[in-house]
Amino acid sequence: MHFDIVSLAIEHHDLLRAVDPATAAVPNAREEVYINLMVGYWLTTWQTGAITESQLRGLVRSMFDGEVGQEWWARVRNHWSDPRSRQKQRFCSILTEEWHRAKRE
Repeated sequence: MHFDIVSLAIEHHDLLRAVDPATAAVPNAREEVYINLMVGYWLTTWQTGAITESQLRGLVRSMFDGEVGQEWWARVRNHWSDPRSRQKQRFCSILTEEWHRAKRE
């Protein structure tokens, strides 16, 4: 169901404005919504043990090779962390470490 809702927001920008005006105002809103969906998928695979830390870092490095991914994480990273979940905190730490690495390169 989440995928269907996000797909609608990607296809119909006015729907995105209705629920997330801040993201809708970003020049690369469609790409950011897609990135958010992918990172949510990576989080699920991380939480279930379907990918290793090394694999996650590879995926994230690839995403942060582009400016859209870097800009998205700069804007949303504080909203992703969850102090109730050590696993999600570690996931977010990995993304932030790779984001800092990409910004230095």
